[in-house]
Amino acid sequence: MLKESLVTIANPRSPAAEAYRTLRTNLTLFGLEKPLTTLLVTSASADVPPQKSVVLANLAVTFAQGGRKTILVDCDLHRPAQHTLWDVPNERGLCDFVREGGDPPLAHVGVDDLWLLPSGPLPPIPADLLGSRWIDLVHPDDRERTLKAWSAAISLKNEYQIEHQLRQPDGSYRWMISRAAPIMLETGAVREWVGMSSDIHDRKVWPAASDGEQSVLTGAQLRAGRGVVNWSVRQLAEAAHISSSTIRRLEESNGPPATVEEALAPLQTALESAGVEFLFPPSGRPGVRPR
Repeated sequence: MLKESLVTIANPRSPAAEAYRTLRTNLTLFGLEKPLTTLLVTSASADVPPQKSVVLANLAVTFAQGGRKTILVDCDLHRPAQHTLWDVPNERGLCDFVREGGDPPLAHVGVDDLWLLPSGPLPPIPADLLGSRWIDLVHPDDRERTLKAWSAAISLKNEYQIEHQLRQPDGSYRWMISRAAPIMLETGAVREWVGMSSDIHDRKVWPAASDGEQSVLTGAQLRAGRGVVNWSVRQLAEAAHISSSTIRRLEESNGPPATVEEALAPLQTALESAGVEFLFPPSGRPGVRPR
């Protein structure tokens, strides 16, 4: 039996239901250039009472009512509430799907175009459920130290950070920096971990700008470096104590200067201090990016 908190079904003409439809419209408009296919709803506080779950359930209803096939996934592995809200069994769900694969055990909830994937029976330690598979994405050479760093972070409830190689969809590996931080409850327990991985492959495999003769700045890099920090020629000249005419001469060519230029070192130092990183790939054109 549907709970009264599902106002989009129990009382679809109410102001609260209209507010959910407005939220759906705003989210749809936000995704005009890149259509919205996945939406994550989370909170830094404990979901007691299950307000986050109620919001997610009502929002899912509005998407389904709008004609979009919608799957509502209960990823709360501490206090799952969706199966209670919808009055459906929770014998199988997300946890089983992660462990076993195959087709997800979806439950129809009585709303056209809407299915629920409940949490399923919870593991004693939710992190272990993810740990059984995500480590397979880490390069074999990096798995041991990755697991040690993750275990230490869980044990000490500290932030987690590590540089390691992660497998890409095409089977290749790229260097990434992975970070995670615990979201704590008032009791001092960890409610969940929130993290992300950022690509640092180029920084790891390309030589730095000070590694030798191949790291001579090009005119194109100088122009691009100024663009990164939004500097004029005059501003760069003042920061590097180099004349504007010298900078303009060096920037006339896309490549490196034909002869040794003592002005390049202070120009490079000034731009790097302002937040520019110069890249020198083993093949291809040198580049720049924000540090």
